[in-house]
Amino acid sequence: MSEVLSYLLAQAVTLTAQTVSVTDSAGTNNRTVATGTYRVYLAKSGAAGSLTDPADVLAAFQAALNGARWSVALRASGLVRITYLGTSTGSITWGSATALRNLLGFDADLSGLATNAYVEGAYLPTHCIFGGSARNDTGWKAKASRVAASRMPNGRVYAWTDGLQQLTRALDFRLLPKDWTTRATLASSTSAPPTPAYGLATRLTNPGLGEPAQAPPWGASETIATGAGGSCGFTDRFEAMIAGTTSTFDHVYLTPNGIQSAEVALSEPGWDARRDLTGVELSLVAQESR
Repeated sequence: MSEVLSYLLAQAVTLTAQTVSVTDSAGTNNRTVATGTYRVYLAKSGAAGSLTDPADVLAAFQAALNGARWSVALRASGLVRITYLGTSTGSITWGSATALRNLLGFDADLSGLATNAYVEGAYLPTHCIFGGSARNDTGWKAKASRVAASRMPNGRVYAWTDGLQQLTRALDFRLLPKDWTTRATLASSTSAPPTPAYGLATRLTNPGLGEPAQAPPWGASETIATGAGGSCGFTDRFEAMIAGTTSTFDHVYLTPNGIQSAEVALSEPGWDARRDLTGVELSLVAQESR
C-alpha cells in the first residue's frame, strides 16, 4: 500500500546556540544556529524566533551553513535532505549540536559530499506529527468568545459580546505505525508512512526526558505529552506546500481539552501494527505563510 503525507503538526522548540563544524569550499570553520525558538518548516519567513513567533529551523540552518553552498530542505517523505552545492567536497560534524541533529532526524555526521550530493535524515524530524489520513476532522469551527446574554419574557434578547470568535478544529490521526521498527517495514521509495504512534521505548512514560534534544525516532504521542502551551504550525495540505503550490499554514496551539483527551488506540481491533491518535484538538491563532 503506497502512502503519502497530507498533514503536518510541528511544535515549537527552544534551542540554545547550536554550533557545527563545516568543511566546504570556504575551508573548515564553525557555523552556528542562534539561540531561539524554532519549528520544523511551518514558520513565517523571516520570523524572529520568539516563543510566540518561531523561526523555521531549516531556513536558519541553511543560512548558517551559507545557502550558496548548502541546501536544507524538507521532502515529501517527511525526511530532511541536506545537499552540498559547493565545489570540492563538503562535510558537517555535529559535535555538541545534538539538539539540532536530533530535531532534524539525523544520527550521524555528513562527510565526503561531492557537488550536488545529499544525505537525508535517518528518521523523521522530532517534535512533529506527519499524518497520512485523518477522520472525524471537523474543519475549523467558529463560536463567539465572551458573551453575556439574557432572553426576556417577551422574546427579546439583551446581549454583550467582545466581537471576537474562537476557532477550534478536532481530528484523529489515522493509521500511524505502532513504532519506528514497524514504520521501517512499510517505507519505500514510493511510500511515506506517517510518524509512529510511539517513540523510543525508553521514553514511553517520560517523553519530555531531555527536552528538546530527545533522540529520534519520535512518536506522535510525544507531541501531545510535550506540546502543552507551545506554538505550533499545522497544515492539511503538506503535499501542496512541498510542491510549492501553496505557502499558507495555520498557527495553532493544542487546546486544554485536546491535551487531556487525546489518546493512542488501535486503528482496528486486534491489529497491533497500526494506531490512531484520537481526540486531537487545535486552537487557531492566525493563518500565516512561509
